[in-house]
Amino acid sequence: MPTKQLLSLALILGLLTPAAALAQWALNGNPICTATEDQDEMDITANGLGGAVMVWSDDRGGARDIYASQVAYLGAAEWPANGLALCTGFGFALHPHVVHDGYGYLLYTWEDNRSGTWDIYAAITDRLGNIPTPNNGFPICESAGAQQYSVLASNASYGMGFVAWTDARDGGNDIYAQAFNVNNYGFWDLDGLAFCTAAGDQSYPAIVADDPIEGAVIAWQDMRNGNSDIYAQRANLSNQLMWTADGVEVCTSHSEQSAPMIVGDGSDGVIIGWIDTRHGSGVGSIYAQKLNSLGAAQWDLDGVAIVVSTDLIKAPKMIADGAGGAIFVWGDDRNLGALDSDIYAQRVDGNGSVLWTVDGLAVCTAQYQQVSVDIAPDGTGGVVAAWQDNRGIFASLYAQRVTASGSMVWTGNGIPVSATGTGKFNVKLAQSDADATILAWLDAAWLFDSNVYAQRIDNDSGLYGYPQPLITSIVDTPTDEGGFVRLTFRQGDGQAPGEEYEIYNVDYHGNDVVYVGTFNGSPTYTVDVLTTEVDVFNTYWVSTYAFSSNLLAGKSLDNLAPPPPTLAGERNGNNVELSWNATAPDIDHYIMQRSDLGSFNVNGTAYVDVSVPMMQLNYRMNAVDIHGNVSNNSNGITIDAPTGIGETPSLPKALTLLPNSPNPFNASTALHVGMPKAGEVRLEVYDVAGRRVATRDVGQLSAGWREVVFDGRADSGKMLASGVYFYRVHAGGETHMRKMVISR
Repeated sequence: MPTKQLLSLALILGLLTPAAALAQWALNGNPICTATEDQDEMDITANGLGGAVMVWSDDRGGARDIYASQVAYLGAAEWPANGLALCTGFGFALHPHVVHDGYGYLLYTWEDNRSGTWDIYAAITDRLGNIPTPNNGFPICESAGAQQYSVLASNASYGMGFVAWTDARDGGNDIYAQAFNVNNYGFWDLDGLAFCTAAGDQSYPAIVADDPIEGAVIAWQDMRNGNSDIYAQRANLSNQLMWTADGVEVCTSHSEQSAPMIVGDGSDGVIIGWIDTRHGSGVGSIYAQKLNSLGAAQWDLDGVAIVVSTDLIKAPKMIADGAGGAIFVWGDDRNLGALDSDIYAQRVDGNGSVLWTVDGLAVCTAQYQQVSVDIAPDGTGGVVAAWQDNRGIFASLYAQRVTASGSMVWTGNGIPVSATGTGKFNVKLAQSDADATILAWLDAAWLFDSNVYAQRIDNDSGLYGYPQPLITSIVDTPTDEGGFVRLTFRQGDGQAPGEEYEIYNVDYHGNDVVYVGTFNGSPTYTVDVLTTEVDVFNTYWVSTYAFSSNLLAGKSLDNLAPPPPTLAGERNGNNVELSWNATAPDIDHYIMQRSDLGSFNVNGTAYVDVSVPMMQLNYRMNAVDIHGNVSNNSNGITIDAPTGIGETPSLPKALTLLPNSPNPFNASTALHVGMPKAGEVRLEVYDVAGRRVATRDVGQLSAGWREVVFDGRADSGKMLASGVYFYRVHAGGETHMRKMVISR
């Protein structure tokens, strides 16, 4: 076997779990829903298993309904084709959202006008697509007036969902919210807890779950002072508002503040961002403020500037950076105005200091418009961003990863995710696992017939799908005597057929990692590889030049039966002396078959069957190896009955002790003793430590072949435990020893 190289286990990359459904991601994305009519307003969340769940409003039934689908990490759509129906009832259902509760359930909310006005409804599924909630959802709020502009967050530590909305039950617009999970559809007041009912309109809430108090923090746009400001409020799960009634001031600058965003800071506080016009109505700016657990501002009065652009800011998005700060990404018209919108980004730390280029890091400044950006964490403190890109004839989908230090990981101006000659809209991102992002979008060849597509992007390489090879099974190689396992793997998405793969054994004879060989995968991607020894698990991985697979273990088995022995024998008085050849090195025992007696186990390559009946006897046997494989029957032999009237059994010339039978045994076994003359016989049994555990004074036995039965009990009368024992027979001044095995 080649030993080209030894590698550290620290170099092994990839998942530690076997594959699920073996679909593949396709170039330009996998179709999730291609039903007739329009699919619109799509949202996405990770499912906790490396895949994602998408929800959307759907026009296939003539009115807007709500459908959802799950895609696995290898690209298989796991729920019904074209989506699972969550709501197909009377009226319109719009603006759906989805989050994962951290315990295997997906929580959905939407705005629903089945009652004639807009209400908030919800539904729940598990990851198998089962729906434990009522058909067409359950009401979160059915109060008077319209409930709209809903947002949804989850607390994955407690399995909770929090939904907030703008509520017109009292004539103006206020902020209400509700907490729910799979067991309780309303932890707060019926029809929601009032977060703010101040004068003027409150609208466009943003929400984040609050781990320490199992509650939520909501920020909103507020008109109580005559112009649009930003306020916030915190509530616990016990229905209590924690900060100043109707909310604390986040920013009440003389200008207009709108489009609030909110994330947790990881230390019981929150960071809130917004669009701000304090530098002029035609100048786009983003500001942010940090609040501690008591709602007190931690940064500059009215916030710190994230960006002061020379033109409009479009649809900013914000995520926590995992280090107490936040990352912002937005569309920006600073270069050529509305005709050439670009993508910019900025990071702010927990002290309110911006860390990247002043007024933003250019993520994409390709020609024409880049708009509708969405973002997700990259798992290492950075961000993955994707956007609708109009640099070609049709709107395409591009993406870029930015590290925590502000470096671009992928090709300048982004990598194409989907560029098929159809429009791409409403892109949404989810961090599917530590190393990948799943993107979903609406794909439309025609204006009113958009479909849902999805794609996985490897965060390290920027390649689509699952580019790593994936070991799907390691099983015993059939029809061998052990020493090999059959390894089957799937090529990575985008890898060319015939690419060479190196295979490594992690456990080969105690070594850390051993190179096994190079294999050309096409066309079967199945290869037999060396294992340490029979019946011992070995762990393997497969590697290309750029990617390593998951780890998976398997063991080899001896599944070939040994050849049958050749049996010979003859009668000697009232005994039959039998002999045979050993046909394999791993024989454990033999099964002897005698026509009048049945089967019994014997060892070695010879056996004396003592005191047999004076009749014709037939024998044959089978070999059994150490792995339980049984040979075919040997040849059969016939031992004739004695013919001479004066034939008598021949006496042994010296004390003889034959193997006990059966061996191993459970209840009792027979010892066959050849006595050259009459004498006293004594039996002693010892364990492997040399301790005598049983003694039998058999008494006077006459000359000839005699049978002594041992009942498997110690001198105390207790049954001896399973194991190996040695027995000695004393007679006429001679002693002989053999081994026996008790198997309870």
